[in-house]
Amino acid sequence: DNVFFINFHCIKEEISTQKTSWGNLKSFLGKHIQKIVAHDTKMHCKKEQFREATKEAANEVLQGSELERFVERIKSNYKFNLRQNDCLVEFGFPDYEEIFLQMMFKVGLNCRDVKELVPIDHFGDGYISLFIMAVIQAIAETNTDDKCLFIFEEPESFLHEHHQEYFYRMVLCNLAERGHQVIYTTHSDRMVDVWDTKSIIRIEFDEDANQTVIRFNKTGEFNPASEEINEPFREPISLENYNSFLKSVEPNLNKILFSRKVVLVEGPNDLMAYKYAVEKKVFGIKQSKRFSEAFLSLNNMAIIPHHGKTTAFYLIELCKWLKLDYFIITDWDFEEDFISEISGISSMEDLKENVLYE
Repeated sequence: DNVFFINFHCIKEEISTQKTSWGNLKSFLGKHIQKIVAHDTKMHCKKEQFREATKEAANEVLQGSELERFVERIKSNYKFNLRQNDCLVEFGFPDYEEIFLQMMFKVGLNCRDVKELVPIDHFGDGYISLFIMAVIQAIAETNTDDKCLFIFEEPESFLHEHHQEYFYRMVLCNLAERGHQVIYTTHSDRMVDVWDTKSIIRIEFDEDANQTVIRFNKTGEFNPASEEINEPFREPISLENYNSFLKSVEPNLNKILFSRKVVLVEGPNDLMAYKYAVEKKVFGIKQSKRFSEAFLSLNNMAIIPHHGKTTAFYLIELCKWLKLDYFIITDWDFEEDFISEISGISSMEDLKENVLYE
């Protein structure tokens, strides 16, 4: 009863509370309304009162009307078609529990005349997604005793980029903080936290094996000083301070999770320079400007600024933890001219033996 699956690819179906021809409810909203009506003792006590009141009101409206005469002709003809079989035909409201499933939500946006409301399913998918967001929040806020399982299929569908992060912060994180279990699939870097790796499963299509494989699934906390990294790490600044700093200056950091290869560069100028270099190289091979511009995205490669050698250590350890191929490009910032000296070094072994390497 407390499991909710919401498919944002079929967002309009998720707000439909009507039953199918087989008598089933498909949407999570319809199922939840049905559950509320079935368990609400106050509504159950008012069942007979509501039934009599609506029947009396309907009869009063229909009395002497063209619709009443039309319904009577239907009854008469149906009885004749059944070979004068004694039958009763009633034209009235659905069962008490069904009435609330056939009611609809209407919305007025910036509307001064509250009479001119529009059914929610007449709006675009973006507005409907925000309405679904409100429904989910309401379910979480009213289920204080029973904990729920929420499963979302790509909730970023039809949401503007800014609303994607809002959905992540205000809905997904809020559900988890209230004690509900949340599982969701996403392609959006706005709906994940790259540092909260214990809650992330990375799934990727392996082109060699021609199948989908799990690339990352660790339930432990990311700790750059852990023994699993197998290399000594000296914390230059606290991870909490670094996290706060980098999120404010590097909005594309979460793209690491959606990449097969990560190139870490110092700053935005380096990002533009290396992106241009890649495009120029690819253009020289394919002679296609559009293809060269899309090459990095096509191959799931991300160029991410680390904004300094000190802070770069965290991203290096994060890439190791996520088992990603990574490359780091950084300036040496020598005080003296070293170009002539380094030009004579022909191998990495020779470089390591040189004082420059120290």
